[in-house]
Amino acid sequence: MNSEKEKAFYKRFPRFEEISRLETEKMLGNNQEQLSNFITNSPEERYKNLINTKPELLQRVAQHQIASYLGVTPESLSRIRKRIAKK
Repeated sequence: MNSEKEKAFYKRFPRFEEISRLETEKMLGNNQEQLSNFITNSPEERYKNLINTKPELLQRVAQHQIASYLGVTPESLSRIRKRIAKK
């Protein structure tokens, strides 16, 4: 939707503009919290979070790609997985 059409739409449906704004703020807040957690958590905590939130991803994505996402080498990911398995 281009800017002019969007403005016309919101002018015609002002309640929708408020709902859209609130949902956008909520999504941005969630994204900011996720990014903050990602930055402050250790790679092991990031991996545990990945296990809890997206376990199916671990089955579909190559280990070197998961390691890259977590910011570690594949060897480090292997050690993390080994530590978690022992617990």
